[in-house]
Amino acid sequence: MTPASPESPEAPPGSLATRWRRALLGPRLWWQEAIVIFSAYKLFGYFRGNIPEPEVTPFDHAYQLIRVQEALGINVEAAVQQWFLPSHLIIQFFDIYYGTVHFVIPPVVLFLLWRRDRARYTKMRNAAGFMLVLAFAGFALWPLAPPRLLAPSYGFVDTAATIGGMGALDRGNLPDDNAVAAMPSLHIGWSAWCTVALLPVLRRRWSKVLIVCYPVFTLLAVVVTANHYLLDGVGGLAVLGGGLGLEELRQWISRRRRRAAGPGGRAAQEPVSPSPDEAGLEPEHLGVPGVDGRLHP
Repeated sequence: MTPASPESPEAPPGSLATRWRRALLGPRLWWQEAIVIFSAYKLFGYFRGNIPEPEVTPFDHAYQLIRVQEALGINVEAAVQQWFLPSHLIIQFFDIYYGTVHFVIPPVVLFLLWRRDRARYTKMRNAAGFMLVLAFAGFALWPLAPPRLLAPSYGFVDTAATIGGMGALDRGNLPDDNAVAAMPSLHIGWSAWCTVALLPVLRRRWSKVLIVCYPVFTLLAVVVTANHYLLDGVGGLAVLGGGLGLEELRQWISRRRRRAAGPGGRAAQEPVSPSPDEAGLEPEHLGVPGVDGRLHP
Protein backbone atom coordinates (compact mmCIF):
# COMPACT_ATOMS: atom_id res chain seq x y z
CA MET A 1 0.00 0.00 0.00
CA THR A 2 1.45 3.36 -1.01
CA PRO A 3 1.28 5.99 1.73
CA ALA A 4 -0.27 9.39 1.04
CA SER A 5 2.18 12.05 -0.09
CA PRO A 6 2.66 15.12 2.12
CA GLU A 7 1.00 17.27 -0.55
CA SER A 8 -2.13 15.11 -0.67
CA PRO A 9 -5.02 16.66 1.31
CA GLU A 10 -6.49 13.27 2.12
CA ALA A 11 -5.26 9.74 2.62
CA PRO A 12 -5.74 7.54 -0.45
CA PRO A 13 -8.86 5.33 -0.63
CA GLY A 14 -8.31 2.08 1.23
CA SER A 15 -5.58 3.46 3.52
CA LEU A 16 -5.56 2.71 7.23
CA ALA A 17 -6.52 6.33 8.00
CA THR A 18 -9.47 6.11 5.61
CA ARG A 19 -10.68 2.85 7.13
CA TRP A 20 -10.51 4.34 10.64
CA ARG A 21 -12.37 7.45 9.49
CA ARG A 22 -15.12 5.36 7.97
CA ALA A 23 -15.37 3.21 11.10
CA LEU A 24 -15.69 6.25 13.36
CA LEU A 25 -17.42 8.85 11.20
CA GLY A 26 -18.95 6.90 8.32
CA PRO A 27 -20.06 5.97 5.80
CA ARG A 28 -20.80 2.57 7.30
CA LEU A 29 -22.83 -0.51 6.54
CA TRP A 30 -26.18 -0.69 8.32
CA TRP A 31 -25.05 -3.13 11.01
CA GLN A 32 -21.92 -1.08 11.73
CA GLU A 33 -24.08 2.02 12.02
CA ALA A 34 -26.46 0.27 14.43
CA ILE A 35 -23.58 -0.84 16.67
CA VAL A 36 -22.05 2.63 16.78
CA ILE A 37 -25.36 4.37 17.57
CA PHE A 38 -26.34 1.82 20.23
CA SER A 39 -22.91 2.03 21.88
CA ALA A 40 -22.92 5.83 21.82
CA TYR A 41 -26.36 5.99 23.42
CA LYS A 42 -25.43 3.47 26.11
CA LEU A 43 -22.31 5.50 26.86
CA PHE A 44 -24.45 8.63 27.14
CA GLY A 45 -26.79 6.82 29.53
CA TYR A 46 -23.88 5.68 31.67
CA PHE A 47 -22.45 9.18 32.06
CA ARG A 48 -25.92 10.64 32.60
CA GLY A 49 -26.52 8.21 35.44
CA ASN A 50 -23.17 8.95 37.08
CA ILE A 51 -23.14 12.73 37.24
CA PRO A 52 -21.57 13.78 40.58
CA GLU A 53 -23.93 15.04 43.25
CA PRO A 54 -24.28 18.82 42.88
CA GLU A 55 -23.55 21.39 45.57
CA VAL A 56 -26.89 23.10 44.99
CA THR A 57 -29.82 20.80 45.67
CA PRO A 58 -31.94 19.98 42.61
CA PHE A 59 -34.97 20.91 44.70
CA ASP A 60 -33.72 24.50 44.95
CA HIS A 61 -33.63 24.59 41.16
CA ALA A 62 -37.16 23.18 41.07
CA TYR A 63 -38.45 25.94 43.35
CA GLN A 64 -36.68 28.54 41.20
CA LEU A 65 -38.22 27.14 38.03
CA ILE A 66 -41.71 27.05 39.58
CA ARG A 67 -41.39 30.73 40.52
CA VAL A 68 -40.41 31.55 36.94
CA GLN A 69 -43.38 29.61 35.60
CA GLU A 70 -45.68 31.39 38.04
CA ALA A 71 -44.37 34.74 36.84
CA LEU A 72 -45.02 33.64 33.24
CA GLY A 73 -48.49 32.32 34.09
CA ILE A 74 -47.72 28.78 32.90
CA ASN A 75 -47.41 26.89 36.19
CA VAL A 76 -50.31 24.57 35.28
CA GLU A 77 -48.80 21.07 35.48
CA ALA A 78 -50.45 20.07 38.78
CA ALA A 79 -53.87 21.20 37.55
CA VAL A 80 -53.47 19.26 34.29
CA GLN A 81 -52.46 16.13 36.17
CA GLN A 82 -55.51 16.42 38.44
CA TRP A 83 -57.81 16.19 35.42
CA PHE A 84 -56.51 12.68 34.62
CA LEU A 85 -55.88 11.21 38.08
CA PRO A 86 -59.42 9.85 38.58
CA SER A 87 -58.87 7.39 35.72
CA HIS A 88 -56.17 4.90 36.65
CA LEU A 89 -56.41 3.27 33.24
CA ILE A 90 -55.44 6.54 31.51
CA ILE A 91 -52.62 7.11 33.99
CA GLN A 92 -51.27 3.60 33.39
CA PHE A 93 -51.40 4.24 29.65
CA PHE A 94 -49.36 7.44 30.04
CA ASP A 95 -46.87 5.68 32.32
CA ILE A 96 -46.38 2.95 29.69
CA TYR A 97 -46.16 5.56 26.93
CA TYR A 98 -43.54 7.51 28.88
CA GLY A 99 -41.42 4.41 29.50
CA THR A 100 -41.58 2.83 26.03
CA VAL A 101 -42.44 5.06 23.07
CA HIS A 102 -39.50 7.36 23.77
CA PHE A 103 -37.15 4.43 23.14
CA VAL A 104 -38.97 2.98 20.11
CA ILE A 105 -39.87 5.83 17.76
CA PRO A 106 -36.41 7.44 17.28
CA PRO A 107 -34.80 4.16 16.07
CA VAL A 108 -37.73 3.68 13.68
CA VAL A 109 -37.20 7.20 12.34
CA LEU A 110 -33.49 6.51 11.84
CA PHE A 111 -34.32 3.32 9.97
CA LEU A 112 -36.76 5.12 7.66
CA LEU A 113 -34.26 7.87 6.94
CA TRP A 114 -31.56 5.28 6.22
CA ARG A 115 -33.84 3.65 3.66
CA ARG A 116 -35.30 6.77 2.04
CA ASP A 117 -32.83 9.65 2.35
CA ARG A 118 -29.27 8.76 3.33
CA ALA A 119 -28.02 12.37 3.26
CA ARG A 120 -30.79 13.48 5.61
CA TYR A 121 -30.10 10.47 7.79
CA THR A 122 -26.50 11.61 8.23
CA LYS A 123 -27.53 15.15 9.06
CA MET A 124 -30.17 14.17 11.61
CA ARG A 125 -27.97 11.48 13.19
CA ASN A 126 -25.23 14.02 13.79
CA ALA A 127 -27.72 16.60 15.07
CA ALA A 128 -29.02 14.02 17.56
CA GLY A 129 -25.48 13.43 18.80
CA PHE A 130 -24.94 17.15 19.34
CA MET A 131 -28.32 17.34 21.08
CA LEU A 132 -27.28 14.67 23.58
CA VAL A 133 -24.01 16.47 24.33
CA LEU A 134 -25.89 19.72 25.03
CA ALA A 135 -28.46 17.86 27.14
CA PHE A 136 -25.71 16.24 29.20
CA ALA A 137 -24.29 19.71 29.89
CA GLY A 138 -27.71 20.76 31.15
CA PHE A 139 -28.02 17.71 33.42
CA ALA A 140 -24.56 18.30 34.86
CA LEU A 141 -24.75 22.07 35.31
CA TRP A 142 -28.37 22.48 36.38
CA PRO A 143 -29.78 19.30 37.96
CA LEU A 144 -33.51 19.61 38.48
CA ALA A 145 -35.90 17.57 40.60
CA PRO A 146 -38.99 16.62 38.58
CA PRO A 147 -42.49 17.48 39.85
CA ARG A 148 -43.14 13.92 41.05
CA LEU A 149 -40.39 14.23 43.68
CA LEU A 150 -41.67 17.45 45.25
CA ALA A 151 -43.50 17.61 48.57
CA PRO A 152 -47.23 16.73 48.41
CA SER A 153 -48.06 20.37 49.15
CA TYR A 154 -47.15 21.21 45.55
CA GLY A 155 -50.06 19.06 44.35
CA PHE A 156 -48.17 16.46 42.28
CA VAL A 157 -48.61 12.69 42.40
CA ASP A 158 -45.84 10.26 41.46
CA THR A 159 -48.06 8.17 39.20
CA ALA A 160 -45.40 5.56 38.53
CA ALA A 161 -45.00 4.83 42.25
CA THR A 162 -48.67 5.04 43.24
CA ILE A 163 -50.49 3.72 40.16
CA GLY A 164 -47.82 2.19 37.92
CA GLY A 165 -47.86 0.80 34.44
CA MET A 166 -44.31 -0.36 33.75
CA GLY A 167 -43.30 -2.30 36.85
CA ALA A 168 -39.60 -2.02 37.67
CA LEU A 169 -39.07 0.55 34.89
CA ASP A 170 -41.29 2.96 36.84
CA ARG A 171 -39.23 2.90 40.02
CA GLY A 172 -35.91 4.20 38.78
CA ASN A 173 -34.15 0.84 38.87
CA LEU A 174 -32.41 1.22 35.51
CA PRO A 175 -28.59 1.49 35.82
CA ASP A 176 -28.47 4.72 33.77
CA ASP A 177 -31.33 6.35 35.68
CA ASN A 178 -30.85 9.90 36.96
CA ALA A 179 -33.90 11.10 38.83
CA VAL A 180 -32.82 14.76 38.78
CA ALA A 181 -32.00 15.00 35.06
CA ALA A 182 -35.24 16.80 34.21
CA MET A 183 -33.84 19.85 32.40
CA PRO A 184 -33.87 19.61 29.45
CA SER A 185 -36.57 17.07 28.68
CA LEU A 186 -35.15 14.62 26.18
CA HIS A 187 -38.62 13.14 25.76
CA ILE A 188 -39.54 16.44 24.15
CA GLY A 189 -36.17 16.81 22.44
CA TRP A 190 -36.35 13.37 20.84
CA SER A 191 -40.02 13.61 19.85
CA ALA A 192 -39.46 17.01 18.21
CA TRP A 193 -36.33 15.60 16.55
CA CYS A 194 -38.48 12.84 15.05
CA THR A 195 -40.86 15.44 13.63
CA VAL A 196 -38.08 17.55 12.12
CA ALA A 197 -36.32 14.49 10.73
CA LEU A 198 -39.27 12.68 9.21
CA LEU A 199 -41.76 15.37 8.13
CA PRO A 200 -40.05 16.16 4.77
CA VAL A 201 -39.73 12.44 3.99
CA LEU A 202 -43.32 11.34 4.63
CA ARG A 203 -45.71 11.30 1.67
CA ARG A 204 -49.18 10.68 3.11
CA ARG A 205 -51.07 13.44 4.89
CA TRP A 206 -52.19 11.25 7.79
CA SER A 207 -48.59 10.27 8.53
CA LYS A 208 -47.53 13.92 8.52
CA VAL A 209 -50.32 14.74 10.98
CA LEU A 210 -49.25 11.90 13.27
CA ILE A 211 -45.59 12.92 13.35
CA VAL A 212 -46.52 16.54 14.08
CA CYS A 213 -48.81 15.46 16.92
CA TYR A 214 -46.15 13.19 18.41
CA PRO A 215 -44.23 15.84 20.42
CA VAL A 216 -47.49 17.49 21.50
CA PHE A 217 -48.83 14.22 22.89
CA THR A 218 -45.46 13.51 24.48
CA LEU A 219 -45.62 16.87 26.28
CA LEU A 220 -49.00 15.87 27.67
CA ALA A 221 -47.57 12.52 28.81
CA VAL A 222 -44.61 14.02 30.67
CA VAL A 223 -46.92 16.50 32.41
CA VAL A 224 -49.60 13.97 33.37
CA THR A 225 -46.97 11.61 34.83
CA ALA A 226 -45.32 14.53 36.70
CA ASN A 227 -41.94 13.84 35.14
CA HIS A 228 -41.37 17.31 33.69
CA TYR A 229 -42.32 20.96 33.90
CA LEU A 230 -43.39 22.91 30.84
CA LEU A 231 -40.06 24.75 30.78
CA ASP A 232 -38.28 21.39 30.63
CA GLY A 233 -39.98 20.97 27.27
CA VAL A 234 -38.68 24.37 26.19
CA GLY A 235 -35.23 23.17 27.22
CA GLY A 236 -35.68 20.05 25.08
CA LEU A 237 -36.52 22.20 22.06
CA ALA A 238 -33.50 24.40 22.82
CA VAL A 239 -31.00 21.54 22.81
CA LEU A 240 -32.58 20.20 19.61
CA GLY A 241 -32.16 23.61 18.00
CA GLY A 242 -28.58 23.74 19.23
CA GLY A 243 -27.88 20.27 17.84
CA LEU A 244 -29.26 21.22 14.43
CA GLY A 245 -27.25 24.44 14.47
CA LEU A 246 -24.02 22.66 15.36
CA GLU A 247 -24.56 20.18 12.54
CA GLU A 248 -25.10 23.04 10.09
CA LEU A 249 -21.87 24.58 11.38
CA ARG A 250 -20.04 21.26 10.97
CA GLN A 251 -21.21 20.94 7.37
CA TRP A 252 -20.20 24.54 6.63
CA ILE A 253 -16.70 23.94 8.05
CA SER A 254 -16.44 20.72 6.03
CA ARG A 255 -17.32 22.55 2.82
CA ARG A 256 -14.80 25.30 3.57
CA ARG A 257 -12.06 22.75 4.17
CA ARG A 258 -12.74 21.00 0.90
CA ARG A 259 -12.62 24.31 -0.98
CA ALA A 260 -9.27 25.12 0.60
CA ALA A 261 -7.74 21.67 0.13
CA GLY A 262 -4.37 22.91 -1.12
CA PRO A 263 -3.38 25.81 -3.39
CA GLY A 264 -4.12 25.00 -7.02
CA GLY A 265 -5.55 21.64 -6.01
CA ARG A 266 -8.56 20.05 -7.61
CA ALA A 267 -10.74 21.06 -4.66
CA ALA A 268 -9.85 24.71 -5.28
CA GLN A 269 -10.58 24.49 -9.02
CA GLU A 270 -13.77 22.47 -9.19
CA PRO A 271 -17.22 22.93 -7.63
CA VAL A 272 -17.49 21.41 -4.18
CA SER A 273 -19.64 18.31 -3.94
CA PRO A 274 -20.90 16.71 -0.73
CA SER A 275 -18.63 14.34 1.12
CA PRO A 276 -19.51 10.63 0.78
CA ASP A 277 -20.99 10.63 4.28
CA GLU A 278 -23.11 13.72 3.61
CA ALA A 279 -24.23 12.23 0.30
CA GLY A 280 -25.27 9.04 2.09
CA LEU A 281 -23.02 6.70 0.17
CA GLU A 282 -21.98 3.34 1.56
CA PRO A 283 -18.34 2.22 1.25
CA GLU A 284 -18.99 0.04 -1.77
CA HIS A 285 -20.35 3.06 -3.64
CA LEU A 286 -17.25 5.19 -3.20
CA GLY A 287 -15.49 3.87 -6.32
CA VAL A 288 -11.82 3.32 -7.01
CA PRO A 289 -9.17 5.75 -8.25
CA GLY A 290 -8.41 5.68 -11.98
CA VAL A 291 -5.25 6.65 -13.81
CA ASP A 292 -6.48 10.26 -14.08
CA GLY A 293 -6.71 10.52 -10.29
CA ARG A 294 -10.51 10.62 -10.25
CA LEU A 295 -12.86 8.11 -8.64
CA HIS A 296 -14.67 5.74 -10.98
CA PRO A 297 -17.45 3.32 -9.97
